[in-house]
Parts: sequence; C-alpha cells; structure tokens
Amino acid sequence: MIFMLEKVLLWAERQIPESKQMWISDLRTEAGHLPGNLAKLAFLWSGVIAALGQILRYRIGVRRVGQTLLGLALFLLCLGGLIITKDMPNDIVKTTFYGALTLYALAGSLILLDLRLMKRFTFVCSLILVAICVLLGSDVVPALGVHSEFLSAFALEAGFMMAGLFVAASYLGWIEEVEHA
Repeated sequence: MIFMLEKVLLWAERQIPESKQMWISDLRTEAGHLPGNLAKLAFLWSGVIAALGQILRYRIGVRRVGQTLLGLALFLLCLGGLIITKDMPNDIVKTTFYGALTLYALAGSLILLDLRLMKRFTFVCSLILVAICVLLGSDVVPALGVHSEFLSAFALEAGFMMAGLFVAASYLGWIEEVEHA
C-alpha cells in the first residue's frame, strides 16, 4: 500500500505546476524517515489527499469544485426528501414537499450549469416564497383552513433555504481562480 501511495504522489507531482512541485518530493522524502509502516501509511495518505486537492485546484478550479459539491449536496437533499416524502399520509404535505424538492433540484441543476442564473433563480424564489408566507399568514386565502399555518411556515423555511443558496452562490462567485492564488 505504501508503494502505491508513493506512485500516486509521483503522478500528482507531474500534474501540478513545476514551481509548486517541491512540497510533494519533500513529503515523499520525509515519509522515508518515519519509523513504522503505519506512520508512513498515514503520512503518505494525508499527502495524497492534499496532492489531489491541489490537482483539483489547478486543473478544475476552486469555484468549479465548489459548484459541483453544492450541486451534488442539493441532489442528495432531494433524494433523501423523496425517500422520506413517499410515505407521508397527508396529500397537501406531500405535494408541498414535492414542490420544494423540485425547486431545490432546479437550483442544483442551475448551479452546475450557470452560477449567475442560479443566483437570480434563488433570489426570485426567496422573494416569492416569503411573499407566499405573508399572504398565507394574513388569511387572504381562507379556503386552506388548518393547512395555511403549515404552508406559511413551510414557505418561510423554503424562502430562507433559497436565500442561503443565494449567499452560497454569491460566495462561490467571489472565489478567485487559481491564477490569482
């Protein structure tokens, strides 16, 4: 296993710019001085993880990696929500969850495609959902009865979730690319 990790580090060393390669060769040299195979293995494994992070940084970019991770997190949230929602007995609650999961899945798709479009989408959704919360809280739609409180609270929660996604997308937009690092 140690041999394989050293080979991965050799490969990683060739993948990053020449001016940044020295730390990997120093890491491999330092591993040779550690007593015990377990200590070497742990040290090399942490070096491989750091090297792979650097390769992602230089090859793909910090912003793109962040966008991908946020998009995947939203898709996992939607998958978990679908699993939980399928067993709900109340149709209004189930429909509300399916609607919110659709919005989150669309936001996850947009962040993978276009960061600016995702920011606009989440901002508009946040405003609309908070407006729905206010409308439902003021009893403008009395036909909903007991469900208006649930729908109002859920709209507020989904609105704040969209606001959080807007902040996350804004932060990703501010991250400098690797040329400036």
